[in-house]
Amino acid sequence: MHGVDIVRVFHATCKTYAPKYKKYIKWNDPEIGISWPNKGGIVLSEKDSKCPLLKRTETNFKYYFNKVK
Repeated sequence: MHGVDIVRVFHATCKTYAPKYKKYIKWNDPEIGISWPNKGGIVLSEKDSKCPLLKRTETNFKYYFNKVK
């Protein structure tokens, strides 16, 4: 993960990796509201610079009482 000093990410899946289901969202989407530290500028790949906002992304997330299930 970028933008933080220490992070642990755990990911589990029950299916084989399928790139066609990848989804991307804009790193600084105001709806998400993350205040990323800016230590010397922001460097983005071309792909990351073109990511859409969450509200313009088709997702399969189901939200219940502000929790993702």
